[in-house]
Amino acid sequence: MQTLSAEVQSLATTVAGFAHSFTSDSVTANNQLCVKNSSGTPVCITGDQLSNILSGTPSVQLSAPTPIIVFGTSTPPSIQIQGNNPATINVGDTYTDLGAIVHDNQGNDLSYRTFINGVLSGNVLIDTSQAATDTIDYVATDTWGNTATSTRTLSSKQPLPRFNKRTQQHCT
Repeated sequence: MQTLSAEVQSLATTVAGFAHSFTSDSVTANNQLCVKNSSGTPVCITGDQLSNILSGTPSVQLSAPTPIIVFGTSTPPSIQIQGNNPATINVGDTYTDLGAIVHDNQGNDLSYRTFINGVLSGNVLIDTSQAATDTIDYVATDTWGNTATSTRTLSSKQPLPRFNKRTQQHCT
């Protein structure tokens, strides 16, 4: 009887230890199989889901990954005016604008709009028939809505008369 009592006690200890490790420390099985991940959050799966995974049939439809979202910036584009600024030409000469080079803060090329004396202009055409001072604004906006403006000042002036050193007179 004493031997039987010792055997029952040993069996009870074994079953208790098995039950403890099976249900509370690592695995719980009640319609779902749940396992804690490294952060301690339980991750559960049903028997049907486990069967599908083991058979190679996915139980969940996978979609394409969500594209990476690059958060905006508050840095405006950089505008580098090409050529002289301020620029001066003679009355009656033709002005050819060299434009600007524009980049966002990521180094991407951007387009720009031009305004002549505050009026939007597709092409830079300056009336040089008389002396005047004009402004050419280059305006660029990046993907995040940041806008930058750079301005060129263009002066159309009467040419200075040439001086003939030999005759000591101004030439026209």
